[in-house]
Formats: sequence, structure tokens, C-alpha cells
Amino acid sequence: MLDTESGGGMTTTHRTKFRIEKGIPIPSRRNGSYPFDQMKVGDSFVVTGEQCKSIHQALYYQNTKSNMKFTGRKLDEGKYRVWRIK
Repeated sequence: MLDTESGGGMTTTHRTKFRIEKGIPIPSRRNGSYPFDQMKVGDSFVVTGEQCKSIHQALYYQNTKSNMKFTGRKLDEGKYRVWRIK
């Protein structure tokens, strides 16, 4: 069971203090790293290096949360190309 005390805008839980804030806007989930929203059907771009690790997750998100559809293929070691297909 957690001991929680409230007072003065602070909540204390197991010696950890959290300040509750109001009016902070929630940031967009849009990933500004990739140019998905700028692409037309048939356009593509290449991802290299460390970005190859996160592109699959970004493609999944775009394909499930937008009207646009994308696919990607591994080219060489450390390179991945993404196409807009719809």
C-alpha cells in the first residue's frame, strides 16, 4: 500500500515529490524525423545508420494512424528505403 499525502500542490509518494502542473500542452506524437507528411505517392527516401532501428516503428504508426500508406525495404547493410504507396 502506498502512503500518499497531498498539500501545497505537491504529492509525496515514498519520499518522491511530484509537482502537479496545470495548462501544459501535450506535444504532438508526429515524428518530425521523417518526411512522411511531405511525400506524394511514388516518392521515397533512404534511412541510414541509427535511424534504421526506429523506421519500422515509424512506418507502423504512419500506416495505422493516417490515410497514407508506406512500405520499406532493406537495401544494403545500414541502409533502408521507404516509399509512399497510397
